[in-house]
Amino acid sequence: MTELSTRYALPADVALADEEAALVRALLRRDRKATEEFVARFSNPVYSYLQRRLSPHIEEVEDCFQQVFLAAWQSLDTYRGEHGLKAWLLGIARHKIQDVYRARLRLGPWIDDDQEAHPGAEPPEQAGLMACRHP
Repeated sequence: MTELSTRYALPADVALADEEAALVRALLRRDRKATEEFVARFSNPVYSYLQRRLSPHIEEVEDCFQQVFLAAWQSLDTYRGEHGLKAWLLGIARHKIQDVYRARLRLGPWIDDDQEAHPGAEPPEQAGLMACRHP
């Protein structure tokens, strides 16, 4: 935390920052209990965020989830502590989601279950739009 943010921070914020700094130090020492705590504490918010952004593509959510924690683990030594660990992880998640979207633009649209069941058929929402345009 900067001097200014420390001066105006609430006691609970300072305590949380100190707790997270201790957790990061333990993670950098490769402490197993710290790793368990890290994943347990932040897995739900990260997974929920990914799920909201990538739903209904659960396989993408799960892949992204693993990539977020792997990237966090690999770059933990760059964590500056200016913001909380949750915000830092959600920032990593946002970048991973952007990577997924860019990859999907290169590969083409996702194939939904309906399209797999009926190859060549228009998705229901597009068929409905076409019916509205051509009475």
